[in-house]
Amino acid sequence: MAIAEYSGQHAELQIETRRPVLSVCKLPSFPRGPVLVQLHPKKDLRELNAGRIPVLGAKIAEANQLDVVLTEVSQPENACWLLRPREDLPPGEYALMLPTQNFAIFAFTIAHPPGVNLATARKKQ
Repeated sequence: MAIAEYSGQHAELQIETRRPVLSVCKLPSFPRGPVLVQLHPKKDLRELNAGRIPVLGAKIAEANQLDVVLTEVSQPENACWLLRPREDLPPGEYALMLPTQNFAIFAFTIAHPPGVNLATARKKQ
């Protein structure tokens, strides 16, 4: 089992939309499309349980199924994907994981809306 680490407590991109529509185009042809995963915040970084990382030339890395966010996926054009979470995402760290051999991700944070008391919001989760 491999863990990929990403520096910082939060991603540079922070959004408040709970069900963002993510668009990925010009993605090379792979047996599986992109997936949305939840990252695990640690002290000064975020972790992705990368599941099985392949030996060079073997299969492409896969996320741990417990971290995969259920999404509605459509492919309106060849090499173009649209992903949207099936349910509102709680505030936290997420990433769009691309099925490439170099294990590419696009990280983002679902932020608390302005004016939300973080202590109260954490108790509700």
